[in-house]
Amino acid sequence: MLDEEISSSSSWVVDGNYAEVRELLWSKATTIIWLNYAFPLVLGRAILRTIKRVATQQEVCAGNKESFRQAFLSQESIIWWVIKTHRSNNKRYNSLLYGEKYKDIKVVELTSQNMTDRFLK
Repeated sequence: MLDEEISSSSSWVVDGNYAEVRELLWSKATTIIWLNYAFPLVLGRAILRTIKRVATQQEVCAGNKESFRQAFLSQESIIWWVIKTHRSNNKRYNSLLYGEKYKDIKVVELTSQNMTDRFLK
């Protein structure tokens, strides 16, 4: 499995957080950077990205393109997903990141774009 191969090296960076590999990756991580942005910002960015993808017919992944119907009228749209999951995901990650199980991992929680920009500098 690629995740095991990568996480076995002396240093690595992973973008994203999928439950399927969380235990493997987090158990080997020294630091987790959490982009914990406010709901209005996350929703606004999702809407703007979606409008751009629909208008330009930009490929999302594996050749897929979003249609207006899929992006704005479907219960499977990323916008609807943000609305449905932002609060529960925030609670879950807060609990996971600051809970007992991962207490030895350094957590860098960035709550605004300004904080992120400063961190990256």
